[in-house]
Amino acid sequence: MTLRLVVLGSANGSRNLGDECMWESLVALIRDRFPDSHVTTDGPAGWTPPFADVAVIPTLAEEMKIDHARFPRLSELAKTSVTLRGLSRLGRSKRVARLVANRLELGPRTPLEMQWHHAIASSDALIISGAGAMTDQYDVQGIHSWRLLAGWASSLGKPTLAVGQGVGPVKRHTNRVALKSLLDELDYVGVRDSLSAAYVRDLGSSPRLLEVTPDWASAMSPTAASLEVADELIGQWGVREGFVAVSLHLHEPLAFRRRWLLQRLAKALVQTANRHNLPMVFVPNMTGARHSDDRTLAQSVISRLPSALRSRCHVHVGRSDATVVASILSRSRGIVSTRYHPLVFALGVGRPAIGIYFDEYYRRKLEGASAHFGVSGNVFAAELVWTQPEKVFIELAVQRVSVANPIPIAERLMYNVEPFLSRIQEERTKRE
Repeated sequence: MTLRLVVLGSANGSRNLGDECMWESLVALIRDRFPDSHVTTDGPAGWTPPFADVAVIPTLAEEMKIDHARFPRLSELAKTSVTLRGLSRLGRSKRVARLVANRLELGPRTPLEMQWHHAIASSDALIISGAGAMTDQYDVQGIHSWRLLAGWASSLGKPTLAVGQGVGPVKRHTNRVALKSLLDELDYVGVRDSLSAAYVRDLGSSPRLLEVTPDWASAMSPTAASLEVADELIGQWGVREGFVAVSLHLHEPLAFRRRWLLQRLAKALVQTANRHNLPMVFVPNMTGARHSDDRTLAQSVISRLPSALRSRCHVHVGRSDATVVASILSRSRGIVSTRYHPLVFALGVGRPAIGIYFDEYYRRKLEGASAHFGVSGNVFAAELVWTQPEKVFIELAVQRVSVANPIPIAERLMYNVEPFLSRIQEERTKRE
């Protein structure tokens, strides 16, 4: 019997390799156990899923933001003003929360809302794939739109699950109330670190089952084809004798102070790597324009280095996917990353990884991912790294990553999810 599942993504079609990988890993593991399952998901126009028998509906959160576009001048100013950005998001959060309350009471109104309501009504379950979107920053999608869809699923008697979630920080009262309502609707909540689990409990939320699991991108492994691509690239760069990988990111292109800080950080890292006779390879996680292309940032940072250091740097600029990045990392001496998923990819292939954070949100993410591989003390504040970069290379040299586990990663991730889906399948078989 075919399972019909709505499996929401957080960034399908965005070219955010890590976020796409979480959705892909979940669908792959579901298909491995339920081969005939039909999946409906969200994504942008023109996006082709990497699996057959997947229907794509436009992302509901994008429509929910439309009212905000009535004030284009405010939106433009908010890009360069932290204060205005906060005020504009606060106003948007309250407006979207009111919209969700209306739709939960009265039902869908727009054609897109009706399409989503019909998809859920026709499904056997709603699953929210891995993300770090249950925060103030991504509230329209990760809190409000998911609350609406989960609320409709609950009212229709459909089981609801969320897997691989990073939860918090959420400071706005409107968002905290909405997030608690969302979590209370869920039959199962899987979070990717202990701090997220604590945050769920602190909200007073009571999902029927809460557990901490590794990030779902951990289930991805390099393939023979991706390793071949990686080895060819490494040969082209001339770094077969060893290299350190680095991944830097900039969420907003106009964040001039952050760009300056990243420049300072990169210079300190490249100088220190050069003293160890190690070239550096910049690997991307974001390869699209949704926020900022990591490859463009890397090229910009390198162009401002002294010429002697520029020659020691290489950038993976070609079209890529998560398996290619993981394959490159598997050949490295380790990675230094401000990004979350490149650190996950490195640890997943048993390579040392250093996380660098500028804020509490990323510190939590990087430490949480590391803990699943038995690694601690590997996450540093950016200020420490650019003043004492040698600490990074000492940690890379001594770090030991634990990838040996008596339970394979896929089994750990599906331990509670698979029984849910099996029960759903059995109940539907009885009804039919």
